[in-house]
Amino acid sequence: MLADRRFARPARDRIARAGGTLDHAAVLAEAHLALRPSRVAALRSIEVKRTRSGEGAEGQSRLAPGGPLPLPEELEHLPGEARRGLPRFIDALTPPGPVRRLALSPLLADTDRLVRFNASRVSDPSELSDYCFDADGAIARSAVLRCSTVGAEGWLSSSVGPGAGQRLRLADHLRRSPHAGVRELAPDEHDRHTPWNHASPSSRLVARRMLQRHPEAFFEQLAAVVGSGPIEGRCGAVMVARTLGVCAKIERELIEAARLPSGDRAEKLTATAARALGELDSAESLRALHFCLSHADGRVRANAAEAIGRRVLRSLAGSCSTGGSPASGSPSPHAPRPTPHTPHSPQASPQEIGVLLELKSDDHHRVRAGALRSLLAVGAASADGDSGGPSAQIEAMLGDPRWAHRLAGVWLAERAPGLIEPGDAQASTHEQTRRLAERIVSIAGEDPDERVRRRAMGCARRLLLRLTPVGSEEVHS
Repeated sequence: MLADRRFARPARDRIARAGGTLDHAAVLAEAHLALRPSRVAALRSIEVKRTRSGEGAEGQSRLAPGGPLPLPEELEHLPGEARRGLPRFIDALTPPGPVRRLALSPLLADTDRLVRFNASRVSDPSELSDYCFDADGAIARSAVLRCSTVGAEGWLSSSVGPGAGQRLRLADHLRRSPHAGVRELAPDEHDRHTPWNHASPSSRLVARRMLQRHPEAFFEQLAAVVGSGPIEGRCGAVMVARTLGVCAKIERELIEAARLPSGDRAEKLTATAARALGELDSAESLRALHFCLSHADGRVRANAAEAIGRRVLRSLAGSCSTGGSPASGSPSPHAPRPTPHTPHSPQASPQEIGVLLELKSDDHHRVRAGALRSLLAVGAASADGDSGGPSAQIEAMLGDPRWAHRLAGVWLAERAPGLIEPGDAQASTHEQTRRLAERIVSIAGEDPDERVRRRAMGCARRLLLRLTPVGSEEVHS
């Protein structure tokens, strides 16, 4: 009758007044009729009143009796069909926010899953957190999807706003949900409200936005996260700092992490800090790296060796071009590529070169490969009197009887900066690289260890691509 102009007004007035449970049940059982726009327009003019129980400021607000919506104590006497239609009817009435919450809140504990589901579908996003923990997995997942910021316009601004902490705590709780469908969604939602997950593009974007808008707060939080807390979180924050190029802001925390005693998985944090210290040029950071070189864990020594190598390269790049600053570690993109130096060059530090030469014979494969890679980068791989160029140095690792050293040798062959680059016209270097590529091809087919063979296959292909002129079919044969 609401859709008929002749009866719309009296029908609306009748719906606005209910004499008890039977009246509510009759209306709510037909709540699906409110889907018609003309009926919705009539229902919106119905006022849902509320009253206050008790006196003074301590009185609680509640729905007024005799109105279009049932009171909480009347709900248990309504049939399931009527209770399932109540959320849709409330949505059609479009009451103000406080009244809407009063009407929907009792449905959160309803024993009928369809009632709770329908209520969650018409609840405001700010009221959905309770439904995210519903005992029914489908309801919980639906609520998580509705309150998620994925696809929402302006989510990045809200992720660095005052409410980000509350949403982050909610995502933390959802990661421990008993429902697999909720746990599946929680990590992505968590990453959109924290800047410390370096592996997540969303989290890195949050970090960049926070650094742009609130730099002081960002650096304060960064130092706090790196300085204390779970090891995984501290490692992630260090890697975020590396990605953003702000390691200098947490130098003290990095040095402390590099000097942590072994135990409780501290080696992972120490290794991560050692790698980050390679972005700095201070004497204190260099002393911390030298401390890491004597660490019992091979990952720590390997990262320290590579960090020292980056310091040497940065120094050489700065001395070869005025387009960049050694302290910044970011030479101009228009600056010429630095040429290899010998350890006797006035720009290279003899102490740092000597350390790398010593680590070239380390028993740990990662330390050995990292040190040799840095030496190849500065043209000092044979400075200790060994014969042969870069290819000979790599060949020594490829022929090692230990499989891990051969595996590291293949890794080194693929990344060694002393190898020929596209457009290089040095015939001797070209020939050395070709022989090395042929050696790796043979390793891919003959090495007794499957891991070495698998990595050698990819390495050989990439080396041949660097050697083969563009348009040639040789590499595909």
